[in-house]
Amino acid sequence: SRQAAAIGVHGFLQVTPYYNKPPQDGLVKHFETIAAATPLPNILYNVPARTNVNMTAETVARLSGVDNIMGVKEASGDFDQIAEIARTVEGEFHIYSGNDSDTFLVLALGGVGVISVQSHLVSGETRRLIDSFVEGDQEAARRQHFRLLPIARALFPTGWPTPPPIKAALNMSGFEVAKPRLPLVELPDDMCSGLRQLVKSYELDAFLEPVAVSVSRVIELPPFPDLERLATAVPTCERCAPPSLPFPSITNTEFPNIFSAVSFSMPLDIT
Repeated sequence: SRQAAAIGVHGFLQVTPYYNKPPQDGLVKHFETIAAATPLPNILYNVPARTNVNMTAETVARLSGVDNIMGVKEASGDFDQIAEIARTVEGEFHIYSGNDSDTFLVLALGGVGVISVQSHLVSGETRRLIDSFVEGDQEAARRQHFRLLPIARALFPTGWPTPPPIKAALNMSGFEVAKPRLPLVELPDDMCSGLRQLVKSYELDAFLEPVAVSVSRVIELPPFPDLERLATAVPTCERCAPPSLPFPSITNTEFPNIFSAVSFSMPLDIT
């Protein structure tokens, strides 16, 4: 985290540790230690299907008291747990859906948005769902939720976790991306044909056009910076004023996979 802060990241998405299945007290100490390493904001990420450990609502509530732990990406699919998080967390703590197909339901439980896969392809349509909900038009949001369910499900076919399906869909749109790295492999042709037809039924984002990207330099990670120096170099987060946070919600013309009720943008420097 210190090295990442030193090269200018705005914040961290912190997933639960995989394989060693720590107890809940261990998760609390783990994330408290990471949060203390820099003044930058952190979002917790609970995805037990991938890590084999669930971060309970009680644990999230305990961590919500840490000043620069700002929220949680909840991908457990356990709506009782998500409701309990919403009921018990402290202060301005934001709940994001971690599954595209759950976004409408998480909003109904007090969530603020989604950290998304499908929005790499249909960020405008994803944003339409959230805007409708925030504006109080729940019927329009519900209709958009139903409209997006087929693509959300198609991007997570049985036995094929992301990113191979979303990479295939982006390539179909004309926005070429690299092959998945092993042990993941490309989506087979028989699955691509059905996905291709489905992709055609959605309003794809205008930025999905072939682009030439040149990398002008290789970023070398610096040594661990002095914490005191880092604290003065990196802006701190003001929890009570979300629009001032250095970990913004991203608009659909830049980095389109994070949405919330507060909308503002961050420049993306890839050079």
